[in-house]
Amino acid sequence: NFTISFKVSDSCNEGTAIDESGPAIKQLIQSEFKAMKITQSTVPDDISQIEQMLLYFADNLKLNCIFTTGK
Repeated sequence: NFTISFKVSDSCNEGTAIDESGPAIKQLIQSEFKAMKITQSTVPDDISQIEQMLLYFADNLKLNCIFTTGK
């Protein structure tokens, strides 16, 4: 099993802020589903990039669950 968690944030994407919610979600998922591999990424607050990322995860990687955080 494989899950993606990604943060939608301009400031985190630019490195001017620290993503605190992404690691918290990762820890929660790992504590509940120990065999699951989790990867994290950050994208800017841009609808086309968010859409592209979600479509890639769902259509190409065939993921059953994608968690997003952001403002």
